[in-house]
Amino acid sequence: MRVPARARDDRRGAAVRGRDALIVDYVRHLKSGDDEAKRGAAAALMRLADYDNYGIAAAVIRAGGVAPLVALLEDDDAEKWHLIYTLRFIATERAGAAAVVAAGGIPRLVKLSQTLCTYGSAYAHTMWTLQHLADGDDAHWVAIAAAVGVEAIAELARDGRVRVGHLRRDALWNAGAAIRGRAARALRSLFRACLGCAARAEVERAVVGFLLHSA
Repeated sequence: MRVPARARDDRRGAAVRGRDALIVDYVRHLKSGDDEAKRGAAAALMRLADYDNYGIAAAVIRAGGVAPLVALLEDDDAEKWHLIYTLRFIATERAGAAAVVAAGGIPRLVKLSQTLCTYGSAYAHTMWTLQHLADGDDAHWVAIAAAVGVEAIAELARDGRVRVGHLRRDALWNAGAAIRGRAARALRSLFRACLGCAARAEVERAVVGFLLHSA
């Protein structure tokens, strides 16, 4: 027997409300539970994201769960795969990417990309999450490069890529002209902050010449 469309919508709405209530409960444990409760809540959110990721980013953001998820990345005993898998789904949406960045996710994820085993699932999801963050906002490209180092900002301005990950053999590719321009301006700002007035003009000309010559 065919189920009327309205009945299907009602069932779907009830399921989403039930899931969102679970997310609120899990986030409560992330914020105020003991270490074991936090890790359990992170694993539960990962399972929800894996089973039904429709709207999960918005639900976690509404519940205030992004910041405690990002903070848990610093826990050496936490199962990183659970955390990063969930953050990856959150970062696929622009609002989710902004929330991850606002919570300090970029430097933590870059650090993990440099320390995790390259053959594990956590490493792969870390790279995907960083790519989603970069896709979410042009400014995130420069923030990721800055978390890697000054050389990475120069590489982004020159080549339109950021090499991250273990031994920096993996990269975020295909940054457009606007992103490269942001990186060049960030590099110029770094020089301005570090150099005296007499040296600024000469160094800026050298930097611009280097970028144009390497393009």
